[in-house]
Amino acid sequence: RLMDQIVLEQELKRQYELDALQAQINPHFLYNTLDSIVWMQERGQNQDAILMVTALARLFRISISKGRSIITVAEELEHVRNYLIIQSIRFKNKFTYTIDAEPAALKLRTVKLILQPLVENTIVHGFSHFATDEGRIEISARVEDRCLVMRVRDNGLGMSEEMVKTVLIPQKAGGIGLR
Repeated sequence: RLMDQIVLEQELKRQYELDALQAQINPHFLYNTLDSIVWMQERGQNQDAILMVTALARLFRISISKGRSIITVAEELEHVRNYLIIQSIRFKNKFTYTIDAEPAALKLRTVKLILQPLVENTIVHGFSHFATDEGRIEISARVEDRCLVMRVRDNGLGMSEEMVKTVLIPQKAGGIGLR
């Protein structure tokens, strides 16, 4: 019975990991990225298509992380860098970005996929009113007072005070990214 229980628990664990992975991948993002790659290939933009496919492959490699939910800050920043490469190609001339990290911060560990939802919100909600090259995203990772501090800053629309107050209340917030 004990062996059967262990086997069942391992199967459930693998299923939960798969469910969690699938929930992390925004189907619209994947569809739009693949559609953009096809569009670039049809127009002979081979270098952009290669860059986007490479970034997408690296994005998924880090998303999977061999089932780990805790990764290094260096891996997390690489993940968000690949996401930004894809989005900067898709939204050509909409925004620029910088990623800056202290060497000491890169070796620390963090929950995986913690920055990407913030960056996604910036692009999707914060820059909708910008024309070209107006949006700026700054991502940083530092050690301050013996704590890891990662920041995503942008010059987008921002949030109202009401939204800021309710964003972490599960019943009030619309999506799950910030929670």
